[in-house]
Amino acid sequence: MNRKLFFSLLFFLCILCTTVYTQAWHSSPYMKAKPDSTGIYNFYDVQNAFQLYEKNNEANNELYKNETETDEGEFENYAQYKRWEWFSEQRVFPTGKFPAQEFISNEYQKFIDNYSTTTGRNNNLKTASNTWVNLSSPNMPVAAYGGMGRINCMAFMPGNSNTIFIGAACGGVWKSTNGGQTWTVLNTDQLPSLSITSICIDPINTNNIYLATGDNFTGIAGSLKPGHYSAGVFKSNDGGQTWVLAGMPSLQSQMFIPQQMIIDPVTPSILLMASNTGIWKTINSGATWTLQQAGFLQHRI
Repeated sequence: MNRKLFFSLLFFLCILCTTVYTQAWHSSPYMKAKPDSTGIYNFYDVQNAFQLYEKNNEANNELYKNETETDEGEFENYAQYKRWEWFSEQRVFPTGKFPAQEFISNEYQKFIDNYSTTTGRNNNLKTASNTWVNLSSPNMPVAAYGGMGRINCMAFMPGNSNTIFIGAACGGVWKSTNGGQTWTVLNTDQLPSLSITSICIDPINTNNIYLATGDNFTGIAGSLKPGHYSAGVFKSNDGGQTWVLAGMPSLQSQMFIPQQMIIDPVTPSILLMASNTGIWKTINSGATWTLQQAGFLQHRI
């Protein structure tokens, strides 16, 4: 796989995109039941369902009854769908299948190995030493878009409140060792998802850090508005310098969105995670997860 194609696929999982919200075209009769009962839809399944929904409803003007602040010829959530369609169509396989997280990770490792061999450069490509400072004002400019630099979660180092970790909506994990005066990006730039929704630190061995990837933009009125679907849970055994998948690998088409993860302070091999599919539990540090309670969870735990 060439470098351009790889980073296109990596970008697909890492960069915040406006995704298709749960709408009428996701339901019968527009979204047809899968004959193999897998329930996993590809890009063209969603696209065909949307087009059929639009065609069947535009004649009687049903789509425009709740139209607010949309351009002529559009209806509610039309623009969000079209952004998702344009972005996704360029990054799926010819069959319409979304690339799996494991595929992206494997292709990335191949790129790293080849990059090191052909250039003679260090293949770590770490960014842990990068430090960012405000160029002008720490305040958001007037009339700027709300949510710029949005922070999803924060965790303090057990026993040291001056060491803080924050997870960004699509900016990875950042660390401060001086109570938030300065920040460095933890080595998360190469994860298959830069959206971080929850951080857990082992209180017994603080080198063990867990990240739940994904971004629930908002969870109100019983529906999620995902900024980015999850690529799974990742774990570091060295304080955040390297990361491995710690279970719950997810395809974007599965629309899995964690909301919060907590760790047992007495037995840190046990973690609970609330998500849009229910409450999940691991008793072996993320090697396997089991569903404890199914159903949409609207609030954080």
